[in-house]
Amino acid sequence: MLLLISCHLNILAQGKIITGVILDKTGETVIGASVLVKGTTNGTITDVDGNFTLNNVQENAVLQVSFVGYKTQDIALKGQSNVKVTLEEDTEVLDEVVVIGYGSVKKSTLTGAVAKMDTKGIQDRPLARPETALQGQLAGVTVRTTTGEPGADMQIRVRGAASVNANSDPLYVVDGVPMTTLSGINPADIASIEVLKDAASAAIYGSRGSNGVVIVTTQKGKTGKPKVSFNASVGFQTLEKKIDLLSATEWMEFRTRWNDAYYLSEAQKKGITNASIRDDNATRLANVGVKAGTDNAYLYILDDRWFNYLSQDMRDSHTYTPTSESLSLLDWQDEVYRTAIVQDYSLNVSGATDNVSYLFSGGYMNQEGLATGTGYKRFSFRANVESEINKYLSIGMNLAPTYIV
Repeated sequence: MLLLISCHLNILAQGKIITGVILDKTGETVIGASVLVKGTTNGTITDVDGNFTLNNVQENAVLQVSFVGYKTQDIALKGQSNVKVTLEEDTEVLDEVVVIGYGSVKKSTLTGAVAKMDTKGIQDRPLARPETALQGQLAGVTVRTTTGEPGADMQIRVRGAASVNANSDPLYVVDGVPMTTLSGINPADIASIEVLKDAASAAIYGSRGSNGVVIVTTQKGKTGKPKVSFNASVGFQTLEKKIDLLSATEWMEFRTRWNDAYYLSEAQKKGITNASIRDDNATRLANVGVKAGTDNAYLYILDDRWFNYLSQDMRDSHTYTPTSESLSLLDWQDEVYRTAIVQDYSLNVSGATDNVSYLFSGGYMNQEGLATGTGYKRFSFRANVESEINKYLSIGMNLAPTYIV
C-alpha cells in the first residue's frame, strides 16, 4: 500500500515537456542559447537549429533565455508547451568584446593598447580639424600644432617619436580606407576615433602601422524615423599676447639719440672737436664727409617731422625746421593681427529601415586666421549608404568629396 502511494505522488509531481526555438531579430536561429526554468537548476541549451527541449516543467513556470550579446528575456509559459522566442541585441554587452584583426579579446584587456574617443568627446566642440579632439584626451597620444596656419595638419605622435630621421606620423584609417591625412574629414561626421598604440594591436596593418594607427569611424544611419539635425557655431579668436615692442614715439626718440651718438662718435674719429647734437643735417653730413642721398646718410641725419611727437626737452636740445606734416604712427602688430571669426555649419540627414541604412551630411567651415590674409575654408559632403540584399549579400557606398581653400 505504501509503495503504491509513493509512486502515485511521484507521478503527480512530474511536469510536462516544453519545446521551442530561439531566433534573433533577423529570423536566424541562435545556437547555444541558454534556456533555464527560472528559480530552478532545470535548463538546457539550443541545438544547431536553435531548438530546445525541457522536461518536468510546471504549467506556470517562467523560462529565462540568455545569450552573449543579447538581452536576457523571461518567458511565462501560461500553459504553453511550445514557445518561440526572439532575442534583442544588447549593444552595451557587445561593446565589452572588441574584435580585432587577429581575434577577439575582452575590452578590459585591450585598453592599454587601444585608446578610444566616442562622439560624446567630439560633439558640441567647434573643431577645424578632427585631430584637435584628441589633444590631452588619450594617454600615450600627443597632438600639437606645428604652425599657426589655420587648418594646417597637426602632428600626432603615438608613444613618442619612432625615428630620428624617418617619418613618425601614424597611419590614418577612415571607414577602413587608409589615408595620409584627416584634412578632408568633417569632425561632425565622426562617430568614434580609436588609436592603436602598440605593435600588437596595429599588426594587421603591417609596417604602415609601425607608428600607430588612428582609426576613424564615421556615423551611420540608425533604425527609426528619418532624423534631421543642423548644428551651427560662431566663435572669435584673438591674439593672446603681443610682443612688447617700442611704440612709434619711443622709436623716434630712440633713433634720435642713436643718431646723435653715432654722429658724435664718427666726428671725433675725424678730428672734429666742435661737433654737437644741435648741428643741423647739412652740417652733420659735411663734418663726417657723407653726401646727402647716399645709403648711409640716414645714420646721421634726423627727420624734422619727428619733433612734432618728441618731448620738449628733445626739441630744445636740437636744431630742426618745424613742419606741419604729420606721420602715420602705426603699431604693425595691430595692422597684421585681427580678431578672427570662426564659423562652422553642418546639416545631417540619417535613418534606417530593416534593409537599408543611410546618412547624408554637408558641412561648411570658415576659419579666419589671426594674421590678415590667412584663413581656412572647407566644404564637405558625405554619403554613407548600406543595403542588405539578403542574408548573404549586402552592398554599400561611402562617398566623401571635400573642397578646401
